[in-house]
Amino acid sequence: MAEIVLDGVSKSFGSGQRVVDGMRLRIRDGEVFVLLGPSGCGKSTVLRMIAGLEEITSGDLWMDGRHANDLEPRDRDVAMIFQSGALYPHMSVRQNIGFPLRLAKEEPGETAEKVTEMARALGLDGLLGRKPATLSGGQRQRVAMGRAMVREPSVFLMDEPLSSLDAGLRTELRMEIGGMVRSLGATTVYVTHDQIEALTLADRIGVMRDGVLQDVGTPQQVYDDPATVFVAAFLSSPQLNLLGGTAWAVRDEGIVISLGDQQITLPWSDPRAHAFVPHHGRPVIVGLRPESLTPVAEPSGGPVLAARLRSAEFHGHEWMAFAEVNIPGVDVDAVGARPKPRPEEERTDRPWRGLLRRRPAAPVEEPRHVGQRRRTDLLFRAGETRSMVQGARVNLAVDLDRALFFAANGRRIDTPAR
Repeated sequence: MAEIVLDGVSKSFGSGQRVVDGMRLRIRDGEVFVLLGPSGCGKSTVLRMIAGLEEITSGDLWMDGRHANDLEPRDRDVAMIFQSGALYPHMSVRQNIGFPLRLAKEEPGETAEKVTEMARALGLDGLLGRKPATLSGGQRQRVAMGRAMVREPSVFLMDEPLSSLDAGLRTELRMEIGGMVRSLGATTVYVTHDQIEALTLADRIGVMRDGVLQDVGTPQQVYDDPATVFVAAFLSSPQLNLLGGTAWAVRDEGIVISLGDQQITLPWSDPRAHAFVPHHGRPVIVGLRPESLTPVAEPSGGPVLAARLRSAEFHGHEWMAFAEVNIPGVDVDAVGARPKPRPEEERTDRPWRGLLRRRPAAPVEEPRHVGQRRRTDLLFRAGETRSMVQGARVNLAVDLDRALFFAANGRRIDTPAR
């Protein structure tokens, strides 16, 4: 099998914009590693550089101890599965699966035996004579998996192989992919934008944003202890509540975080509190998942946020509710994002262009926080909704053990990055 090491790997295209920026990553021998991120973050480009389909602009790629920057794709012992499956339409299922073995000039008898075994493992043994056009989407993707796996490569590269399938098929094939690649012991790099796929399939996850690797760890580590606010928000479903506040270190109380006209306090007895001292008087972001907010009749000693019920939604197994609070919200897309280059036609050599040249008649409100929004709706699990009336006051108890805290630049405050 193979260990893959990316040592400061970057990729730039003609515009000069780096789509992958200085990636340092070690993918262990035999593990299923998932690269997760939104569309356009550079994750597929990383996969194509590992496969040899894209040239590396700078940095070094090592595969199984060999420097691989200049290795031809055929010399890397990798198999790639694409979103579309990319089957040969004029070949039968049997011929598609067996094509890599015929290309490698294996004995016909041995090829036929391996193809039959692979088709049986994937539930395709009754379809071997059919052409791709007569198959369903899930069947075509199974054929693509069989073609990649039949020659038992050292590395599997999977580029969103399930994104075009419906939810039921995605769940079924996700289980098959995980089971088969682990049984073969091959190193697998799997690219997706779906956090459920990542959390259920991966041994470890790497989360990307704007070409930069934000966090790496096991699914449990990355979910429970995200390194950045972007990672926390991207892995949260339902959505993460993000509140903008200011941290104050108070001698006899702890860290008091003012949130508009409300506040929560992290006592000095909490081991996380001392990490806030350098942020005294500075903006911070509080992340609260819906499960960390519980509606209560009356405050009972712990931190409570006062809100007004705006709406409730029935999700089948539970009710989710939105409550409006007078607390500045934070837009995660505006926090810690890499600035986009201005279009050529907008550039100017007049530095004053676009600035106020006269004092405005009314004062300009300066935003206290990057990405701040004016109104926040807190999402929480409502449980019983019969006692809740739209517009009524609701008290939401905050579970501080589940709360996440970030600096204004989006980095975690209370735990060191892995």
